[in-house]
Amino acid sequence: MGNYGDILKHAALVQLAHYLASCPRTLSYYYIDTHTYLHHAKLANLDWFKQISWLEHRYPQYVRYRNAEQSWLDRGEYLCSVGLVTQLCPHAVFYCYEHRPDTQTRLRLQLDAAKLKSESVGGQFNADVWLNGVRHQLSQQSLVLMLVDPFQMTNEQVSLTERFLSKLEQSKSQYICVLFDYQQAERVKWNLHTRLNADCMTIDFQPFHLACVFSATLSDAVVRELTPLGWKIHEPRPQ
Repeated sequence: MGNYGDILKHAALVQLAHYLASCPRTLSYYYIDTHTYLHHAKLANLDWFKQISWLEHRYPQYVRYRNAEQSWLDRGEYLCSVGLVTQLCPHAVFYCYEHRPDTQTRLRLQLDAAKLKSESVGGQFNADVWLNGVRHQLSQQSLVLMLVDPFQMTNEQVSLTERFLSKLEQSKSQYICVLFDYQQAERVKWNLHTRLNADCMTIDFQPFHLACVFSATLSDAVVRELTPLGWKIHEPRPQ
């Protein structure tokens, strides 16, 4: 673990978590990690240091991500997505989903050791179940940060995400959703935001493709946080 794509994804989450941490505490924050893996893991890819150095040379803001990982790197490990977000935004209510039972067990042990309480360490994320559980709490004062990070991003997965974000919009909640595609095959078309009242940014470093879809009300903030990492506003192709 700790490949080039992970660096792009984790650096974006660090920027967005910093933004959440700076927002008024009168807002309620939720973090949903649909394919969590672990809180922290062994740094198996030693090219990580070369890759982050190259990115820092082009985009100095990547140093913020390196700093967030530094104490773990010193012992040959790194924080995974949920570890980074909870470190930087500890007041967020967070939900972990990991479908492999053995990894679920390791994740629970790590969260316990870090004195973190996830509202869920379940298998598959189910949008309807999640929404039913929090429907009385969601409002214009709610902000949901979500990571959709399956091993293979399919058009069906994008459609499921679109339906979930549409329901969040109906609840008047604000959201930021990061989608990550590992595949070298034909990329998933990031046009779901054209069917939502949403904006979108993307970043491409072959073979990794990432998108961030977010409420239009958060456009200024997300553009400010992700542009220094090399993300660009996504212009959908004409239909």
